[in-house]
Amino acid sequence: MSSVSPASRRPVFRGDTLLEIKDLHTEFQVHGGTVKAVDGVNLTLPPGRTVGLVGESGCGKSVTALSIMRLLESNGRVRRGQIIFKGKDLVGISESQMRSVRGNDISMIFQEPMTALNPVFTVGQQIAESVELHQNADKNAARKRAIEMLSLVGIAAPERRANEYPHQLSGGMRQRVMIAMALSCDPDLLIADEPTTALDVTIQAQILALMADLKKRIGAAILLITHDLGVVAEVCDEVAVMYSGRIVEQSDTAGIFANPKHPYTQGLLTSIPMLGKKQDRLNVIKGNVPNPLAIPRGCAFHPRCPHRFEPCDKHIPALAEVAHQHKAACFLYPQVIAQVPDESAAGASRA
Repeated sequence: MSSVSPASRRPVFRGDTLLEIKDLHTEFQVHGGTVKAVDGVNLTLPPGRTVGLVGESGCGKSVTALSIMRLLESNGRVRRGQIIFKGKDLVGISESQMRSVRGNDISMIFQEPMTALNPVFTVGQQIAESVELHQNADKNAARKRAIEMLSLVGIAAPERRANEYPHQLSGGMRQRVMIAMALSCDPDLLIADEPTTALDVTIQAQILALMADLKKRIGAAILLITHDLGVVAEVCDEVAVMYSGRIVEQSDTAGIFANPKHPYTQGLLTSIPMLGKKQDRLNVIKGNVPNPLAIPRGCAFHPRCPHRFEPCDKHIPALAEVAHQHKAACFLYPQVIAQVPDESAAGASRA
C-alpha cells in the first residue's frame, strides 16, 4: 500500500463538462402515492466552477444531490434520466463501481455534521478511513493525511483534534471536519448540502471563505445546495433555481441578481431583508409550496404567481433561453410560448 500523500497523485480532469444531468426523474413511493421529487432536471457543471442549486425546502435540491451520489432511501429510485460524470453514466454502473466514485471522485458535505459523523470514532479515524478505503494508503499515511486536512481547513492543533470525538467539537469545527473528510481524497466534484445551516454568521463566513479558497487550491467543482441567496451571491459562479422538482431559472450569478426572469426568483429576491431599508413587514411569496402528492396542473408555481395567465394552468413551461445565457421556464416570454402546442399558442401571447 502507498505511503505517499494520496492527493499528490490525482490527475486533473481536463474536459469541458465534469457533470451533466439529463432529464433526471427521481421519485419516492410513499403512503398515498408517488412523489416526483425531481421531475426532469437538466444541469451542467464545468470543472472549477461553483453552481448554486437554490429553492425552498422540499423543492428537490437535496434529492438531486442524493441521486448523483446514489444514496437514495430504499423507497426512492431514479426512474429516468442520465447522470454523466467524466463521460460515465452513474445511473447505469454497478454499486461496486459507484463505491469507487463516491468519496473518491465525488464527495458530499451533508447538512447535519453531528448526524453524519460517527459518534464512536475520533474525527481523525473517520477521515483516515476514507483515505485508506479510496486511496489504498497504509494507516500511517492515512493518519498523516487526516492531520494535514484538519490543518488545511483551519482547525488549530490538528494532531490533538484528530484524537477527539465529534461531541467534543463545536458546530463550526464539526462542519470543518466534514469538509476535511470530503476533500481528503481530492475529489473532482464537491457537493455541499446547506454547509452553513445552523452556524453563526462568523463561522458561516469562515466556512464560505474556506470553500472558495479550497476550490482555488485543488480546482474542484462545487455544487452548492442552499436556500440562502446571500451565500449564493458570495460564492457561486452560476445559479439554478428549483421549484417543485424542476429548474425554473438558470443563469450566471450576476444575471440572477440583476435581472431575475422567473416570478418565483423575483419573489425570493424581494423577500430578502435589506440593510438600511425600513420595512413595516417583510415581503413574502403568497401561498404555500404545493403538496408533492398534488402538484398543480401546468406550471406548479401558477397558484402563487402574480402574473398567471393562460396557459399557465394548462401546460408545463419548458426551460428556454430568454436572454443571453439566461434560461427561464415561464410563459411571460415568447421563447417559452413558442414551445406550447399549436392549439394553445394562439391564445397564449400577451400584448
